[in-house]
Amino acid sequence: MTAPADHGPVNGEAMPAGRRRAATIDPETQATYRLWMELVRVARDIGGRDAARRVWEQSPLPRLDRSPGERDWIDSFLAEVTEPSAGSRLQAEALWQAYLDWCAPRGVDPFTRKRFLQLVAERLRRQKASTIHFLNIRLRVR
Repeated sequence: MTAPADHGPVNGEAMPAGRRRAATIDPETQATYRLWMELVRVARDIGGRDAARRVWEQSPLPRLDRSPGERDWIDSFLAEVTEPSAGSRLQAEALWQAYLDWCAPRGVDPFTRKRFLQLVAERLRRQKASTIHFLNIRLRVR
């Protein structure tokens, strides 16, 4: 016995998953995407993941999702533990220690120090000297 022929959607039904057409991309755009992907690979080989991300962000490739869940609780941490303070400078190391203290009672697995500072630097102005400082912010007094 042979399988029944599938003639596509009937009476407004959705097309079966196996038969959906992928969006077509013109050959020029495909070539551009391939070139950018190769540049990302080379950047990763030479400079690691961060270099690859920087190249990707400059490309016409779709934006990378940096896990929205990360941002939600990093924002919560900053809202609970810090406050704006014009002219203040907060050492990155002090903020890192406050973050570890904040994570422990909540059972949150902390990011690495490097990743944490990257996420915070996306939100706050910073100043690099012999140590990193975040500007116009201080720890809340408890």
